[in-house]
Amino acid sequence: MKIAIIVLCTVCLLFPTGCRGKKRSVIEYFGATVIPTDFDTKKELTLSNWKLVSACINSHYIQYGKLPSNLDEVSFNGYSNEVKKSYLLDHWGNSIVYEILNDTSYRLWSFGADGKRNGTGDNTDFFMEYSIYPNDRQTR
Repeated sequence: MKIAIIVLCTVCLLFPTGCRGKKRSVIEYFGATVIPTDFDTKKELTLSNWKLVSACINSHYIQYGKLPSNLDEVSFNGYSNEVKKSYLLDHWGNSIVYEILNDTSYRLWSFGADGKRNGTGDNTDFFMEYSIYPNDRQTR
């Protein structure tokens, strides 16, 4: 697994009380951005993001009694629009595809690096099937 890590440090680190007189935690001083560089890592990170997406879809179902007709209907309560937009992309920057299978099941797709169906190598498609009941989840 190849990953490049960029560590950012703020000037605030030089001041024990922070930039504006507020005490800050170590997390506020340092931020790390992980940049995946291979297919398997990007796939795993995309699948990981889908956990939040599926939880939000399931919440929609509980609230409205049906699956959303598209991902724009899904509420990411407590998250900004920027976060919502980032979770609706795979780790190649392509929109994920939401497919309703029946009244209680759906599939999330990524078409790999090229964003097109039926790819091979880094362009390989993958999906995760979900139902409102977690015991029915399948992946390929």
